[in-house]
Amino acid sequence: MEAVWNAFGKDTKYATLGIIYINPPTGAQARYGPDVFCGAKKKNSTGNPARNKVSTKFCRKSISHYANELGRFTWLSNGFSKKVENFEHAVAFHYMHFNFSRIHKIFGVTTAMGAGVANHDWELEEIMKLLD
Repeated sequence: MEAVWNAFGKDTKYATLGIIYINPPTGAQARYGPDVFCGAKKKNSTGNPARNKVSTKFCRKSISHYANELGRFTWLSNGFSKKVENFEHAVAFHYMHFNFSRIHKIFGVTTAMGAGVANHDWELEEIMKLLD
């Protein structure tokens, strides 16, 4: 919690939502099928958050984005990283491209340009030079 408090202050309202699954499938169904949802439990971590706003939507959206954009997050893909070092490089490259090269439709600039940490959209060659 200290990291959250340092970033956002002590008056932060934060809660978690634990998803509960039962009777996990077996065999091929376990590998390719969805888990069996049983329920969810909300728990306040700090402050007094609005219980109706505690959700897993943001996490699910992020995980879906990573799985679609970066094959190394998907277990059953050819791109799945078996070495931590390869995984680290793939994630770093993904975020560098996402924030410094990709011009977002809504903003018309890259995320880095919008935040004021870059003055142009980076070409892939520029990113690759950072690896040396």
